[in-house]
Amino acid sequence: MRFYAPGLLDRNVRGPAKSAQPSDPVQPVVAASGPAPGAAPGPAPGASPATTSPSAPVVRHDAPPRPPAVLVSAANVVRRLFGPFPWIPPGSWDAETILRNEYLLFPGMIVWYALLPIGAVGTFLAGWLTLRRQVVTPVVLVSSVVVASLGAMYLTLNLSFRQRDFMFPFLLLTAVLAVDRLRDRPFWRRAYLAYWAMLVLLAVTHLTLRAVLA
Repeated sequence: MRFYAPGLLDRNVRGPAKSAQPSDPVQPVVAASGPAPGAAPGPAPGASPATTSPSAPVVRHDAPPRPPAVLVSAANVVRRLFGPFPWIPPGSWDAETILRNEYLLFPGMIVWYALLPIGAVGTFLAGWLTLRRQVVTPVVLVSSVVVASLGAMYLTLNLSFRQRDFMFPFLLLTAVLAVDRLRDRPFWRRAYLAYWAMLVLLAVTHLTLRAVLA
């Protein structure tokens, strides 16, 4: 209050004022222009309070830098395609932890990893062969449409991992088309092995980052 109302404390420490008599004229109260005795001097006129105390520490509340939007989107795609990560063991092996933290999905993740690239290629092949007016089994064609639609919806919306499992039978049907068309080509075999090597590298990198940041 010394900064914004000079002299207000002076009036409060002078003691009770004398009661005015009815015949006495009302005397105007003039506020003292200086600070209270023993108090620190106030700021100069026109100066802000921050400039009068150079020794006071300046506290800055800067928000932490946000990562680029492209990096955040890429991390979300990796998390939705490959999560929950089966290489991360549970913190506790009691029944409540296993049931509440989706650890029962870990065996199915190995099947999902095996089908994902083959089913994705089969979905693309079904559309490509249909555009080129080649014969595609109707069941496989419908499965490719379901996989493409559900996959786009799953990557766009914030859905649970359990809702992704609905694509398993359709992904299996499109994977059959990919295996039938590409099983005699050595390039696709090497690409499939490179995919599993990428998964191993992802697991090692993930575990290393968790150990460093823990």
